[in-house]
Amino acid sequence: MMSGIRLLSFFALSFIASGLGWDSLSLAQHNVISGILYNEDDSNRFMIDPPGEMTTKTLDKLVDDLAGTHVTTYIICCCAKNANYPSEAWSVYGDGFDPNLDNTQPFFGDVDPAGRDGLRRWAHNLQKMTAEGIDTNAYMIERSREKGISPWISIRMNDAHDAPLKESPLHSRFFMDHPEFRRKTGSVGAWTDVCLDYGRPEVRAHAMALIEEVCSRYDMDGLELDWNRFPLHLKEGEEDLYRDVLTEWMGEVHEVVKSAEDK
Repeated sequence: MMSGIRLLSFFALSFIASGLGWDSLSLAQHNVISGILYNEDDSNRFMIDPPGEMTTKTLDKLVDDLAGTHVTTYIICCCAKNANYPSEAWSVYGDGFDPNLDNTQPFFGDVDPAGRDGLRRWAHNLQKMTAEGIDTNAYMIERSREKGISPWISIRMNDAHDAPLKESPLHSRFFMDHPEFRRKTGSVGAWTDVCLDYGRPEVRAHAMALIEEVCSRYDMDGLELDWNRFPLHLKEGEEDLYRDVLTEWMGEVHEVVKSAEDK
């Protein structure tokens, strides 16, 4: 189980050029990934069917449509700010949603009413799958292997959707409870202003908790850390101060992945 997990870190070239011994590694020493890598969004699968009507047929089709194409790797995203499976490490999207209430319920916060139908499908269908004992990530991993596609899990390292909103259901408990951990506080200019500051040990610990859980939970071929969602991770002016800290932290992630391989 989980033999030879690969670790792919987008937007991490500055981390790799470090003193961790990684500088001596070359592509020739590793199996190069070929073909097309297809990233499945963390919410897309839940928004296809009407609220509360999702079945595994939807998951089957998402994978089956890629079979026989040039897609060799299916990268299944498991989170934005919230997890999309019953996580113990992070809050889960849809917490607080009541399918018996309309779109004025508190769950939707200050989201524009015009954008609530999609969020409703997402929350209701995720709740339905969970109630039926179906972890969509695990299901799609198994389906991918059946179709000859290598299954990976992807973690968004700093999602900033709905940055201008104060009470969006896309915001996690960690994000809401700790505004002091954001790159900037106060008024929001760019979305990346509210990205979490990885110079803070609390933020790194929060991310590591999910990484460890994912590595122990899923029988995946690889783990992608998606630093492009969204690509600012340190406070302005502190990049030089903390980039080596992040490089070191990536080494810790590598050890977690190696440990999962051996189990």
